[in-house]
Amino acid sequence: MPKRLKTTIFKSGNSQAVRIPVSMRLQVDNVTIESVPEGLLLRPVEETIGDAVERLRAFQASEGIEGGLIRDVEELDLDPIDVIANNSELPQ
Repeated sequence: MPKRLKTTIFKSGNSQAVRIPVSMRLQVDNVTIESVPEGLLLRPVEETIGDAVERLRAFQASEGIEGGLIRDVEELDLDPIDVIANNSELPQ
């Protein structure tokens, strides 16, 4: 993929839009736009854990899967995990 291409800006409703060439097509539906010293920066919106859980639950429902993939938060063990400071504390 080329690092830099010339493209066009056009009006879309009351906003400006940028034509993104096929060689730089983004494989996402949503991006964030950030003003940086060099211009504008587009970044794909990152999926949150909640988004992933929602997507997996929808998959479970569509496939008729009951339980097994995603448990409710109330079912998760919330006790803290013991942290081992160094190898000298490992059982021999």
